Amino acid sequence: MTMSFTMLGRFVLRSTALNIRARMQYRGEFLLEIFNGVLWQTSILVFVMVILARFPGMAGWSSNEILLIASMRMLSHALFALLFSNVVKVPFMVLDGKFDGYLTRPLPVYLQVLTSSFGVHALGDLMVAGGLLAWALASVPIAWSWAIVLYVAVAVLSGALLEAGIHTLIACRGLHRPGSDAFSVWVDELMATFGSYPLGIFPGAVKAIFTYLLPLAFVAYLPASVVLGHDPGGGAAHWVAVLSPALGIALFGLAVAVWRTSLKHYSSPGG
Repeated sequence: MTMSFTMLGRFVLRSTALNIRARMQYRGEFLLEIFNGVLWQTSILVFVMVILARFPGMAGWSSNEILLIASMRMLSHALFALLFSNVVKVPFMVLDGKFDGYLTRPLPVYLQVLTSSFGVHALGDLMVAGGLLAWALASVPIAWSWAIVLYVAVAVLSGALLEAGIHTLIACRGLHRPGSDAFSVWVDELMATFGSYPLGIFPGAVKAIFTYLLPLAFVAYLPASVVLGHDPGGGAAHWVAVLSPALGIALFGLAVAVWRTSLKHYSSPGG
């Protein structure tokens, strides 16, 4: 059975509304979750500010330019947390039997996973990251045009899709080895710790890892270099930086294709 995009859209909106209504039954917890999101993003920002206080300029990037990288990465992560964070829970959904129920419904399994709950903390993430990005964009010299505005928007969304693609591929492994999210946590920590800085500060081997193995550079560093007119360096050509948002879209598409293939080979832990 197939469903139209209109019906799928209604399902997403109704599921999200019900999830939000359920979470708001406990107003104190709802507000605390938002506050936790604010604290998480603020802690990352404070760490970046401490580093910048010690090293005001890095690899030819000023402090404000580095904050632009950080804010783009943080906003991409906030969008990922809002739209795709439930995919991280797949190994546990499989283990407790909840995932099997999704297979019996005439709806895309991936969509059911994404709408299974609402990440309230992401609202706090968005508040901090959005405010920081607005401040960073106003603090650096940019030759503004509609093309640049569109490029920043696409780059931020692409960063969220890139992160979603990585975690979806990890979730595919979780379909067959349920119960552990250690790899997802490790990826999150790497992206939060190293994704907010110019690629030029890292040794050659680390640059290669963050470009080709775990493509942190494509989330914010390369798009920011285009916006600011910086030479991307690290062996990356200018056209690679310009087209960097395409990787997030392509990786997400690949991850969804791998997900569909993995579902065909899925077997319930209960037999």
